[in-house]
Amino acid sequence: MPVVLPLIRVFQFNSLSVLESRGSVSKPFRCYSKPLISFYLGLAFKQMESRPWLSLILLLMIVMVGGLAEAEETIYDVLKKNGLPEGLLPKGVKSYALNDEGQLEVYLEKPCYAKFENQVYFERMIRGNLSYGQLAGVAGVEQQELFLWFPVKGIRVDIPNSGFIYFDVGVVYKQFSLSLFETPPDCREGDHNNNKDHLAIQQPTTHISDSDYLHLQPGSDKAVRKRDNIPRRAAQ
Repeated sequence: MPVVLPLIRVFQFNSLSVLESRGSVSKPFRCYSKPLISFYLGLAFKQMESRPWLSLILLLMIVMVGGLAEAEETIYDVLKKNGLPEGLLPKGVKSYALNDEGQLEVYLEKPCYAKFENQVYFERMIRGNLSYGQLAGVAGVEQQELFLWFPVKGIRVDIPNSGFIYFDVGVVYKQFSLSLFETPPDCREGDHNNNKDHLAIQQPTTHISDSDYLHLQPGSDKAVRKRDNIPRRAAQ
């Protein structure tokens, strides 16, 4: 069974990285999969010489665990299922939380800037109320127009699809081609708070603090509210 050891090592690398590279809904599973895989690998190495058949069984168990990990629904899958383009959010999504009421929160690795037709700024946490074809009550996203930044309050597409997407920036709906949002864009690290050239249009919006967010309960895929002031804007 000399081929089993390198196969296990290759699979270990893939299984530990798959969930970090995709915005997975199952945050508890991602946390527990690493020690679980490491535990089985340790057993496999110890029993490799004396019981090669046991190593094969453990390898199959690891493959099953990895298959479950890859089957988890990503945030990009969620957007697509709700009639929104996958490229609405940038690369670098760490995790997300979505409850039964459609309240969505997305967590990025860091605040960053992405380029569509205009520059768009994403805070580390993005929040909104998700329904088919739209994301209402958005917080944590800003769009640049000339030298000014406008908070994005809502995003929607036409039903049936017209090939356009609309950003509500408070004073007007900005129209863009859906083709700009086909794939998640790269996101350049940056923080508005440290940008001296940043000039924002102040509108009724709230900055998202680290203490105001949804939590996934350990062992559950349902999100619950931590605070009672999460907006409840109904889909229009």
